[in-house]
Amino acid sequence: MQKKLFAVADIGGTNGRFAIFADKGTGLELAAKKWVPTAQLANTEDILAAFAKWESAAITSGAISYFGNGASSLDANDFAAIVIAIAGPVCEGRGCLSNACLEIDLRKADFPCLARLVNDFEVQAWASLAPCGQNARLIAGPDSDIHETKAVIGAGTGLGVAALVPDRTGWRALPSEAGHMNFPFLGKKEEDFHSFLCSRLDLRFARGDDTITGRGLEILHEYLTGEKITAREVGEKALQSPTPTLEWYSRFYARACRSWMLATLCNGGLWIAGGIAAQNPLTVASPFFMAELYNAPEDYLQKMPVRLIEDKDSGLWGGAWLARQIAIQD
Repeated sequence: MQKKLFAVADIGGTNGRFAIFADKGTGLELAAKKWVPTAQLANTEDILAAFAKWESAAITSGAISYFGNGASSLDANDFAAIVIAIAGPVCEGRGCLSNACLEIDLRKADFPCLARLVNDFEVQAWASLAPCGQNARLIAGPDSDIHETKAVIGAGTGLGVAALVPDRTGWRALPSEAGHMNFPFLGKKEEDFHSFLCSRLDLRFARGDDTITGRGLEILHEYLTGEKITAREVGEKALQSPTPTLEWYSRFYARACRSWMLATLCNGGLWIAGGIAAQNPLTVASPFFMAELYNAPEDYLQKMPVRLIEDKDSGLWGGAWLARQIAIQD
């Protein structure tokens, strides 16, 4: 591995985050970062173009030297590896966003460097090994770090999940679309909300992706209060202190976490990512969350560390971690 730059894109339903990382020998350094509205990205070529041009304001202090004589333009020849992560299923270099009209096909692109397309929560899983994951806030369980399966879950525009399992080479990522599985509603009160949610979204049944994401939070708050406001406004108004919205939402989020912990047997820990929890940490630290998280006969759940990733660039760091591994193994 001679080239020291890695390019990463983390593309969600609302925004695409782009970054350049440099390998300094002692670790990775974030050299440049920018956000591009996903609506401006129509295809693979648009993504490559976004990697090429960098305004000086996007380049971090001390990183100008990586761009060569202070230049702010790059092409794929400058990179050791590129990782593109999208919020949707990926198979054999091709994938599409679950909640937006963007399809990427690396098979049709001519990359002069190593390139990989992955699910967005695969890079979140890799982020558990990066500094942002190692420094994540412990919210439940023991403060331990063992070489066992690690899992990640996170709600934002969508609900993402993934896992890392140990293998002979270190770790192997297991992407998943489990966020699109049916969500379990318990009791008449929750079933009544389920009916309300389905009527609002014109669904026969609701998934986790419909229930604990931004649109689900908006509908839950409307159901409980009669107030129609955005998810961000709900967070500011109803997720900063004990409210019925916080109680219900925390319970639903904990139920999704518990299900994923049981499905993966993540003795190495569960990392909670995604914008909703990062911006509203009480949703995963309230007594409502804790009560539901351990509302199960399996006592080994309490032996699994649960951590909150508060770094909103965690997907970029996870992608950089993966890109460096790809380059090393080449």
